Amino acid sequence: MTKARSMKQALLFFLPAVLSAQIVHVQSLAVVGKQISLTPKSSGDLIVVFSGCSGQVAMKVSDSAGDSWTVLNPVVGQANEGVAASWYAFAKGTSQTTLSVSGCAGWQDVMVDEFSGVGAVDVSSITNSVGTGAVSKQIVLENAGELIWSGALGTIGGPGSGFT
Repeated sequence: MTKARSMKQALLFFLPAVLSAQIVHVQSLAVVGKQISLTPKSSGDLIVVFSGCSGQVAMKVSDSAGDSWTVLNPVVGQANEGVAASWYAFAKGTSQTTLSVSGCAGWQDVMVDEFSGVGAVDVSSITNSVGTGAVSKQIVLENAGELIWSGALGTIGGPGSGFT
């Protein structure tokens, strides 16, 4: 993120998703700002958007392709530290689209991940912690071979034991 913080704040978002075939991480994009250009590689790919900003009114995501966005995790944060939210959609096509996150004030970052081989999203979870120690969240997977995506307003150290 673009704002220095004296204490670590981690907002972890998890997205277990049912796999319909071999899962592939297609691309990651990031921008300091509120808009990002994306060209999905395949129709039906899972697109996940994470945005953090210094303040918000009512954050929401939209794109020029008309994809149907679902809130993965609503806006969470702490006063004077920033807020973050995430959404997902399945790409309707492969044309270049402009993704926009509105409702932020001050600094803003937008990050995007695209995955192929994901059939459905089955559960999401969130944890919010402020301080200098590690933050963790235990989740229960409903199916074998699931994608777990995580975003944080802070630093992510890596997956837990048994995950890649």
